Amino acid sequence: MAALLLRVIIFVLYLVSFGPYFSSFDGAWVALCNFNVEMMLAMIILTGFEIVFNFIDLIRHGIRGVAAGPYMPIALPLTSFAVLSGIFYFTSQLPVGAAPSGTMAVMFNVMLIVGPLFDFFLIDEKGTVPFFSVLMWQIYPILFHIFGYLRTVIWPSTAIYNDYMYSLPFLNYFGANIVGYSVMFFALTLGLGSLLVLIGNLLSGKYRTYNFRRD
Repeated sequence: MAALLLRVIIFVLYLVSFGPYFSSFDGAWVALCNFNVEMMLAMIILTGFEIVFNFIDLIRHGIRGVAAGPYMPIALPLTSFAVLSGIFYFTSQLPVGAAPSGTMAVMFNVMLIVGPLFDFFLIDEKGTVPFFSVLMWQIYPILFHIFGYLRTVIWPSTAIYNDYMYSLPFLNYFGANIVGYSVMFFALTLGLGSLLVLIGNLLSGKYRTYNFRRD
């Protein structure tokens, strides 16, 4: 029951902050080009499914038992990318005016960090995702890179926000430091993903050893 209530609260906060942030951009197409908007949509869909499954479990089994959870090889990378997108907002977008500001915008990006981590630490199943899967998660960052480059080539006059052409300002695909920033971007996605897998394994007791003493 507690898991369901927590997820409902997180889901409502996602929705409340999503509308104002999404409408701050010049059209839906431009908004959907943003890393954090894509991640918020993913978290809304994921949390919505979790609520439905929790509610079904509550009807079938009552308040006892373990809360139904998502398929972690999919949920954990979404958690990782959502948290990272929120961090990017506060470290690279907000300081230079490359994304909306204001109370609702801050709330939107705070929820991208807090909501997924609350779900991960308090509810989600731990220790079921292997480390090698973090490499497979890089498919999304690779596609994000390719799309970001192609968008600026095909629609060179379409800015994301305040004349910024790129969702993440440091990923200037025609800048002198694009290789270094790209390496940093992939290192962060790999690093945070690996850290969450490690934390999940530790919290699950996967590395715990047992010493049996003979009497």
